[in-house]
Amino acid sequence: MTIIRSSKITMKKKYIAGVSGGPDSMAMLYRYRHKITLVCHVNYHKRKSALRDQKIVEKFCHSNHIPLKVLSVTQKLYDEYKKKSKNFQTLARLIRYDFFVKCAKRAKCEKLLIAHNADDFCETAMMQQLKKSKALFYGIKSKSHYQDLIIVRPLIHFRKVTLLEYCRHKKIPYGIDESNLGDDYLRNRLRKKISKWNETEFLLFMDKINEYNQIHRNILHTVKRIYQAWKILDYSAAYLNRQQTVTKFYLIYKLLTEKEFLNPSTDKINGIIHFFSKSHPGKIYRVSDKRYIPYTP
Repeated sequence: MTIIRSSKITMKKKYIAGVSGGPDSMAMLYRYRHKITLVCHVNYHKRKSALRDQKIVEKFCHSNHIPLKVLSVTQKLYDEYKKKSKNFQTLARLIRYDFFVKCAKRAKCEKLLIAHNADDFCETAMMQQLKKSKALFYGIKSKSHYQDLIIVRPLIHFRKVTLLEYCRHKKIPYGIDESNLGDDYLRNRLRKKISKWNETEFLLFMDKINEYNQIHRNILHTVKRIYQAWKILDYSAAYLNRQQTVTKFYLIYKLLTEKEFLNPSTDKINGIIHFFSKSHPGKIYRVSDKRYIPYTP
């Protein structure tokens, strides 16, 4: 039996937790149940087992006296978010994290627990590799931000099989999302491939990704620091044009990804750099049909 040991999370801290009802999130909920001030569950009503998973979370929270907030996504809400994205995965993520932000504010809590695991890390990194992403970091970070919310992923170093074993050992109830079992989506196919890896295969891939991240670490820190200053200056063209070429590229990349433009092309990024290199007072750069970047001197 693989034991999930204590993380750096302390009893003094309070967290809200995003819990789907799957084995990963239920393992996290069980492990950190005494440190969670509010559980947040989203029911998208897109599969037959959605209500089952909601009831699993409700029952656990009731038995352990943990407050629960459930978002039941309506067609009206879907229609509102379709203005931001037509991709369902992106749309669902925006709905989910905007809900988490609202819950955190009501709970007066700034930290969110999410149950991404090591297999999720590899899955994301592999997709980035296949798409030849220009990201400076491959995989999923153990900590990140969404608006003012700090996202913490305490299970990011644990394999999926370990979490399943933990649930069985502790008799933790969970549901399996059947939509993840098909081969219709690339992410699902990669998930299946990774789940079959032995520890040697897993570690060899992790070594490659860690090497990539280490090489780009210094550039990443520089870009993050300069990006914050650029953001304060309302994305000033003059400030951008003073930066080195590689820094300009990744500043635009970060701007686009923060605005939910996933894996922007090199041509798109270079087009925006060229736009900012010229004087265009009052003009805008059209990134897509409904999204623009204004020119700020």
